[in-house]
Amino acid sequence: MLPEPIVEELLSLAHVHAIAAVAGISISNFDRDFGADGTFRQITILGNRRYVSGYALDFQLKASTQCQIEAESIVYDLEVKVYHDLVNRQQMIGSTPIVLILKVLPYNRDEWLNVSEDSLLLSGGCLVIFARRAKQKSFGSENSYSEISELKS
Repeated sequence: MLPEPIVEELLSLAHVHAIAAVAGISISNFDRDFGADGTFRQITILGNRRYVSGYALDFQLKASTQCQIEAESIVYDLEVKVYHDLVNRQQMIGSTPIVLILKVLPYNRDEWLNVSEDSLLLSGGCLVIFARRAKQKSFGSENSYSEISELKS
């Protein structure tokens, strides 16, 4: 049996890959994690030919059963170094933009995936976080949070 964090990671990858496929966006996963797990690439059509347009969006992918969903925000413990990596990357002129994608899984593992003859249901949504430098924020030694907006899934 796979460790739970690996299962969470694989389910989050499956969710993001499914959305990208239906949206017609190319997605690649990186072999090594140096602050980004993968990239989305826009596909452009010219006549009867498709090609990568040159526009990209990198992503860092996380999954959790421990998120607090509130009316205007999601509270999620994020390592301070990951937060700073995302914010610093956003401020680099000319760099490929990066977002944090958070797969919010139900607390009960039995609810994560439901398979039947005619359907596959992957429970929990994906949220996209555009990290911004906070004007006033105190960081603990381990955790932080970011502003969050919903990604359609």
